[in-house]
Amino acid sequence: MSTTGFNSQNGSGRGQAYANGPSQNPVPLQPPGQGYNMPHQIPYNPMQAKAPMPPGPGLYNSGPYQPGPPASSYQGPPGPPMMTRPPMGSLGVHTPPQSSSPSPGPSPIPGPRMSPLQGAPTPPASANSYYPAPPQQQPAPPAWQYGAPRPMGAPPPMATPPLGPMGNHHTASSSPGPPPSAVGYGVAAPVPPPPAFHNATPPPGPGLPPTTVHGYVQRGSAPPPMNPSAPNTYQPGRGPYGPPLPGAPLPGQPPSMRPTPPPTGPPMANATPPPPPRPPEGLSQPQMLIVSDIDDIFLPTPDSLLVNFNECKELVQALLKSLPQMFSKTMETQSALGPALQSAFKLLSPTGGRVSVYQTQLPNVGVGALKSREDPNQRASAKDIQHLSPATDFYKKLALDCSGQQVAVDLFLLSSQYCDLASLGCISRYSAGSVYYYPSYHQEHNPAQVERFQKDLKRYLTRKIGFEAVMRIRCTKGLSIHTFHGNFFVRSTDLLSLPNVNPDAGFAVQMSIEENLVDLQTVSFQAALLYTSSKGERRIRVHTMCLPVVNSLSDIFAGADVQAITGLLASMAVDRSVTASLSDARDAMTNAAIDSLASYRSAVLTVQQPGLLAPACLRLFPLYILALLKQVAFRTGTSTRLDDRVFSMCQLKYQPLAYVMLMIHPALYRLDDLSDEGALNISERTIPQPRLLQLSVEKLTREGAFLLDAGSVLYLWVGRSCSPHFLSKVLGAASYAAVPQVMNSLPELDTAESQRTRAFIGWLKEQRPFFPLLHVIRDESPLKSSFMQNMIEDRTESALSYYEFLLHVQQQVSK
Repeated sequence: MSTTGFNSQNGSGRGQAYANGPSQNPVPLQPPGQGYNMPHQIPYNPMQAKAPMPPGPGLYNSGPYQPGPPASSYQGPPGPPMMTRPPMGSLGVHTPPQSSSPSPGPSPIPGPRMSPLQGAPTPPASANSYYPAPPQQQPAPPAWQYGAPRPMGAPPPMATPPLGPMGNHHTASSSPGPPPSAVGYGVAAPVPPPPAFHNATPPPGPGLPPTTVHGYVQRGSAPPPMNPSAPNTYQPGRGPYGPPLPGAPLPGQPPSMRPTPPPTGPPMANATPPPPPRPPEGLSQPQMLIVSDIDDIFLPTPDSLLVNFNECKELVQALLKSLPQMFSKTMETQSALGPALQSAFKLLSPTGGRVSVYQTQLPNVGVGALKSREDPNQRASAKDIQHLSPATDFYKKLALDCSGQQVAVDLFLLSSQYCDLASLGCISRYSAGSVYYYPSYHQEHNPAQVERFQKDLKRYLTRKIGFEAVMRIRCTKGLSIHTFHGNFFVRSTDLLSLPNVNPDAGFAVQMSIEENLVDLQTVSFQAALLYTSSKGERRIRVHTMCLPVVNSLSDIFAGADVQAITGLLASMAVDRSVTASLSDARDAMTNAAIDSLASYRSAVLTVQQPGLLAPACLRLFPLYILALLKQVAFRTGTSTRLDDRVFSMCQLKYQPLAYVMLMIHPALYRLDDLSDEGALNISERTIPQPRLLQLSVEKLTREGAFLLDAGSVLYLWVGRSCSPHFLSKVLGAASYAAVPQVMNSLPELDTAESQRTRAFIGWLKEQRPFFPLLHVIRDESPLKSSFMQNMIEDRTESALSYYEFLLHVQQQVSK
């Protein structure tokens, strides 16, 4: 392996490339020029076995997160256990201890498999976790029981609509509308009786006593035992957690025949019972129900607001078509998001499901009202950034209530003004929902954001989704889970509550070594996800990974995964920014690079050499740390809106690692000289593979055209002296001046150059689930500054260049 490294004495080493793959030989780090001349970026390999990092103090005291190999739905026959230690086939047998609590030890595994929800202790409070332990539960009121009389003054129980694939979705909108009140849109349609159950008796297995989350009684008993050899006993229409709620119609019985509740007040002479709402049969248009009291939300017709989409498709379409005109001339500018969410929660509590919120302004009426906390004059301040934490705990508490009732909330922010994403994002973060953010959104003035919203919404409504999911993470005795990262609620020390789970979500786990592993050859990790598909099938998905236990520190360094380490550090830095300060998080990330390389120098290298040395697999670690320091979430000295910063932090926490790395370190390609050399052939398409370039203006020329792939956005920068051949054959422009100022797509021209360029950009877009925007920019474009901010190897007014950062790291390592 021929390398030339960075040395502070002579600064040599530009333009050399490192060999790929882990090696125990030290590799000198170097300034810009290493490792870029490859056909494309090295893909993240989730199947490569990695060794855990040794524990250490501070921010980075655990090994890298590494997901196991993909697994399909568990359909095969049972087989022998995958491990020689306590088997991991059951989700509810062993709970790893927290680092602050004694180890309970493994439990025996005889008899039927336990439910993943049973026997989960409440985690102790930990200052190191961004998701605190749930509060101590207060004694709950007695749960409703069949045949049991209700307490005096209690409202009648709500009827439980049958669980269907399309019926558990509610849309809450807080756009300006009628006077400040919670508005519900009900589609008038017949309510079909629920299907008859084949078996109304809960399946055999251990039961789960009713529990409460913030006063709401959870439903039913535990899910059936997970026996791969047994037939699927889940029955569509009744939910995986037991029989229908009390008060729901019995199997085969129409909703109108449910038991009449006893009177709750003193009897009156000749009292006439109030009428049962009139069934919404034969109506030709949707009806609107207005609840004027936003302080005490109730549902006037709780059992007829959710409808079957297939039976009411025309009415739903009519409602969607009429919404834009219904409030087009309103003068109301207030927003009651909190009461609207409360009503949506009450609506979906009996069944669980998903709530879609489309918010266009700051909520300012009713519970959960917010005030602007952003000071535009402080956006570029080098001091600590304020207001990264929520202004109120209302949205977090409501999210926990939603999680307890298997309701997830997805948030779409479409606003040109400050919306306090730090507060509103809690409703999605703790209910396992997603956050979509469209800054400067405008239907007419920002068509690029409109197109992005349309593409995202289409995938959001059509992608696969799992309901009522839980995920348990287990590991070999001697290890314990320290912290989880992602969107969820931590129900116990190793159990995540996921009311909704989708293929675009990512999770990270930080582990701690609690005991000596000297007697073990390998350690194992297992993630088991139990969920209900949109077709009502109860499924389990299991990932298992084994890593070797080594006694040499050099072997640990040789097997390190630099991308996994960087992604985990990014999530940990987000937590540190919220709980401590942004400057503290920035210092911790820099110290992570310094301490790891100092440890390698002192404990692994036998001969001390001048310069900054690193193992081959960590040669890009300082570059990724510098990129994090210049990322929107953590940068200082650059004007950054508070919502933009918070949204970037959200993306670092819940996106899969491959997309997180594109956010941290974008990819730069030159497109005006594409050729078929080294191209890929995919589905009879030829995909060019241009080489990666350094993120430095030194690699940009006015004669070329360069594509920057930053994950959710693509920039195609056209130099002022770009060849007329490229302009005409790819952009369809006769000259540089003829390139439109706003251009978000490439024309489909019948030229080889156009086909190559569009094939490459289309292939990049296909590699990710979300829709990335494309901006064709010139030197005069306002977006050029955004393009240049991604040149992370260059020096800025408030940040070091890559060369200067390596000098700083070397000085600290050599102390």
